[in-house]
Amino acid sequence: MISYEDALTLLTAHCTTLDSHELPLPACSHRVLANDFRAPHDLPPTTTAAMDGYALRAADVANASHQHPATLTLIDTAAAGHPSSLCVTPGTCIAIMTGAELPPGADAVVHLEATQRNDTTVRVTTPVPPGTFIRPRGAEARAGHLLLPAGHTLTPASLGLAARCGRASLRVVRRPRVACVLTGDEIAPPGAPLQPGQQYDAIGPALSAALSHDGGELVKCSYAPDDPDSLTAQLAPVIDHVDVLLVVAGASVGAHDYTRTAFQRLSVNQIFWQVAIKPGKPLWFGVHGSTLVFNLPGNPVSALVTYYLFVRYALRRLQGIPASDAQLPQMPAMLVGSPLENTDERLEFVRATLQHTPTHLTARPLPARCSSMLSSLANANALIICPPHTHLDVGSAVRALLLPGY
Repeated sequence: MISYEDALTLLTAHCTTLDSHELPLPACSHRVLANDFRAPHDLPPTTTAAMDGYALRAADVANASHQHPATLTLIDTAAAGHPSSLCVTPGTCIAIMTGAELPPGADAVVHLEATQRNDTTVRVTTPVPPGTFIRPRGAEARAGHLLLPAGHTLTPASLGLAARCGRASLRVVRRPRVACVLTGDEIAPPGAPLQPGQQYDAIGPALSAALSHDGGELVKCSYAPDDPDSLTAQLAPVIDHVDVLLVVAGASVGAHDYTRTAFQRLSVNQIFWQVAIKPGKPLWFGVHGSTLVFNLPGNPVSALVTYYLFVRYALRRLQGIPASDAQLPQMPAMLVGSPLENTDERLEFVRATLQHTPTHLTARPLPARCSSMLSSLANANALIICPPHTHLDVGSAVRALLLPGY
């Protein structure tokens, strides 16, 4: 049995960023950028007005006041997309709209409220320093400036930025291909008739939803009986054609736990088995060529917790997301509701609800800690990290992992 930290280190060593492909912008949402994205030109590409008003020379209104306004001659109008062809010369101004290109000769914009217009003259009643209400060329970024680093998860704002730079497509890391095989004579697909001793599968639908959210492409999800030959026959056709293979249940040492037998037949190289965590101790991880192979525990909570801690991390690392961002976010909080006690030698991840107060973040443990009780995980938004052989009183400082908000 190895520690959580050592297991994560071993897993990290086998996570190599996948290849990439070019996709149109609408298909890039929530995908991971494969290459650094740099500004192809200055942003903005020209100096523009940040306010409706008049483009002028600051020197012409340096002494302007309500008692002694500066009078300028209006010579043209500039609008967004329709720049003026004239130059602002001493004693003149050009009416300008927000976003319009600043005319040559002007170095400031005076807003409308500080002016009085009469046909072709404009009286300015306040000084306007150079640079007032203008957006200089390159104020946001100069050509070649790094705008988005490789490994950045593309948001709507990211895609808008790329479009503003004239890009219709981006190179993104391809989604990891995943196959999932759920084992056990006792499980049945939801909606199928239950045979004596069976129960409906809760893990398959949960993993399918999680994989989709975390960027995985689920290419197969199937059921296998408690039989090493049948399991091997299901795994053999897919193991070389996916990036991640998930097998659920059969990871322990029971008489009907056959997954390791199937893995041995398929020459899967074991990296670790059994992690000092609760829930999730039976977790198994190995590799077959470039395929990452996980054997998740069969209890629903154990399966999902180990997915969140390890499989989700691997999927995100395969997509090029930095290690620090690939893990569940860790938050400091204050324990409320009830004390926590972990008498085990394993690190425990306790289902909890995080809540903001005006002064701090609180973590309230949920009462059910059995690994078969999925309802508690369904109502949790965090996992409190409870070290081995630890008692935590209400009011104690704790660390909590924030669960994905699917």
